[in-house]
Amino acid sequence: MADPTTFHMVKEGMQVKTSDGTTLGKVKAVHFGQDITGERHSIAQVGMRETEDTTELSIDEREGIPDAVVEVEGSTGKPTLYIPHQAVYQVNEQTITLYVDLNAVEASDWTNPPSWLSTV
Repeated sequence: MADPTTFHMVKEGMQVKTSDGTTLGKVKAVHFGQDITGERHSIAQVGMRETEDTTELSIDEREGIPDAVVEVEGSTGKPTLYIPHQAVYQVNEQTITLYVDLNAVEASDWTNPPSWLSTV
């Protein structure tokens, strides 16, 4: 899983690729479920705050980013995917790379949004 402190780099329009280099599509949205306080957050609410020594996520990250998914609008002919944050290996300025290859993505149930998403 990408370090929770780098997950803030995920932005709308970024390309999403599998570990074998297949482009799945572009980020449409990032959705956060409940944090450890029981509150729900959208990407607009989860930002960065700076302290004297560091920059950190503005949500409590003692237990990581709970119930977060990256909604990916599929490339031509590919479905919309809801990729769990645990599958994100790396985030750079323009691309998200997953831990898994195309075969694993196709075998997953990531075309279905998580049950909590409809209540956010």
